[in-house]
Amino acid sequence: MNSSARQGNTEKQPDERTWAPRLFGKRIWILATIIIGLVALAMYKRNINRDYTIEFIIPNDHRGVIVVEQGDHGSEPAVRNGDVYIYTIPDSGTLLVKNFDLFQGYHFMLARYADGRAIPTLTPGGHGPTTRNPEKISLHTVGSIASRANESARIILCVGTAEDHRRLRKQYGFE
Repeated sequence: MNSSARQGNTEKQPDERTWAPRLFGKRIWILATIIIGLVALAMYKRNINRDYTIEFIIPNDHRGVIVVEQGDHGSEPAVRNGDVYIYTIPDSGTLLVKNFDLFQGYHFMLARYADGRAIPTLTPGGHGPTTRNPEKISLHTVGSIASRANESARIILCVGTAEDHRRLRKQYGFE
C-alpha cells in the first residue's frame, strides 16, 4: 500500500462517467440531447408516409426511350389521385417537370398505355414481380443524368425488352 493511501488521502479520482457535465456544464448537455432528439423526430416525421406511386400514362404502343426532364417552362404537374401521382407522357416521349422532388423520395412506379393496358415495370436492378420474361415489353429505369453546363437533369426510362434496356444503358453511358 502506498504512503498516500495509508495517510488517508482524501483526493478524489476523476469519475469517467462525469467528465462531460463537468467539462461543459450539465445544462449544455441536456440542451444538446433535446436538440438532437428534436432533429431526429423531425427527420422521422418528414420521411413517414413517403411511400407513394408514380404512374406514367404512355402513348399507345410506344416502344423506346422516355425522358423525364427538369425544366422551368412547359412543365406540367402530376395529377394526384390519393397516393398516386399520374404523369401523361406526350407523343414526343419527353416529359418536362419543374423538379425531381417526387422522383427522389422512395416510390413505386407503374405504367400503362393510354388505352388502359398495363405495362409491367422493373426496377434499375432488373427486379420486379411483374415480369421475368426477357422478351416481354416492360418499363425499365435506364438511369439519371445530373445537370451539366448546357444540359438539364434527366431521368431516362425505356419501354421495351431486357435487350432494349441493356442497349440504352450502354448508349447513355450507364455501363
